[in-house]
Amino acid sequence: MKSKIKPVKHFNTNKKNIKPMKPMKKKKKVNKLLVLFAIFCIVLLVFIIKVVMIFTESDEEAIYGGRLDGIEKVELKESDKEKQIKEKLGDHVSSVKVRVQGRIVNISLSLTKDVIRDWVKDDCKNVLTLFSDEEKKYYDFQFFVEKTVEAGDKNQFPIIGYKHHSSEEIKWTKDR
Repeated sequence: MKSKIKPVKHFNTNKKNIKPMKPMKKKKKVNKLLVLFAIFCIVLLVFIIKVVMIFTESDEEAIYGGRLDGIEKVELKESDKEKQIKEKLGDHVSSVKVRVQGRIVNISLSLTKDVIRDWVKDDCKNVLTLFSDEEKKYYDFQFFVEKTVEAGDKNQFPIIGYKHHSSEEIKWTKDR
C-alpha cells in the first residue's frame, strides 16, 4: 500500500528561484510617507494655534483681573503723601517711603530717636488721618517701622502693621 501523503516541498535556497517582494516595499514606502505627512500636519496645526493665540491676546484684561476696578477714582500720589507723613511725624523720622502696589499702600518709616513702640503705633494711626475715608475704604495699608543703627534698642523693632480696607484698626506683629 502506497501512502497518500505527499512529501513536503522544502524551501529552495537557490537564489535564482527567489523573487523579490515588490508589493511589500511599496507598502512600507507608502506607510512612511503617511506617517511623515501626519507628523507634519500635527506640527503645522500646533504652530497655527500658537500664532493665533499670540495675535488674539487681549490686552484689556489686567494682571490683577477685576480686583483693581475703580482704582482710577481713588488714585494716590506717593510723593505728596511722603512729604505729608514726614511733616506729621516730625523729626524722629529720618526717612519715609510710600509705595502703592495694586490696592496696597506700603509705608516704610525709619526712626532716628529713641521712641517707645506704643508711640509709633499711635503715630501710624495719625498717619492714616492723612488719607481720605474713600482711600482708606479702597486701599490696604502696610506699615514697616525700623530704627536706624544709631537710635539703638533694636529689640523692639522692626515692627510691621497691616490695616485691611474693611477694618478700622491696624493689626501689629505679635512677636514684638
